[in-house]
Amino acid sequence: MTIGPSGSRKALNTLECLRGQIVSGNWPVGNAIPKEPELAELAGVGRSTVREAVRSLASLGMVETVKGMGTFVRSRSPIPGVLAGYLSDFSATDVISLRAALCVEAASIAASRADDAAVGHLRQILSEWKAPDPANERSLPEDPFRRAIFDIASSPLLHSMMRAVVQAMRGLAADNRLVRVLPGKDVLAQHRAILDAIEHGDSREAEIGMRAEVADDLRATSSDQAPLSGE
Repeated sequence: MTIGPSGSRKALNTLECLRGQIVSGNWPVGNAIPKEPELAELAGVGRSTVREAVRSLASLGMVETVKGMGTFVRSRSPIPGVLAGYLSDFSATDVISLRAALCVEAASIAASRADDAAVGHLRQILSEWKAPDPANERSLPEDPFRRAIFDIASSPLLHSMMRAVVQAMRGLAADNRLVRVLPGKDVLAQHRAILDAIEHGDSREAEIGMRAEVADDLRATSSDQAPLSGE
């Protein structure tokens, strides 16, 4: 089954070509894809067709373009994009609750799987941690500490679901249905408590720490809508 835009056959073929590079692992998750000229040469099409295909991949949640840096692979499957669209029918409160549940589960699994290298990576992240900029309240950047915990958990399903939730939250924020509550002065201490639990392989304490941390860092706005579906 071809998944893509309703554009030309050439654009659809280009989409399948680029998607194949991601699905096969030739372009790993987290890595930048080649620049437009290389993509055009690979697919044998013009750059405008490449741009259309890349936009389609972005709409599916498989890639993300970061201004000034390039376009990065975010998922080997279109499922996050499809799920994000599904989640957009729910209230911001529901999406926040799902996000919290995923973070708690990831912390629990990470505590059972983390090795010395993983713990060292988390320590490095905390040594470089900076408080979010109050001017970017609606930017909803991903916390690198939590993202690393998902990496340590090594669960493709959790990863895919979290990518979908992040994508859905950005849509909610753009619609003024969701805002980020800036973390308090204790957030670094909360991160460290979770790290300590992970280092000691204590899944229960990792769950407790993450549940406390994610409880209040996002909130729905007065313009949030009740869910349209979900029974």
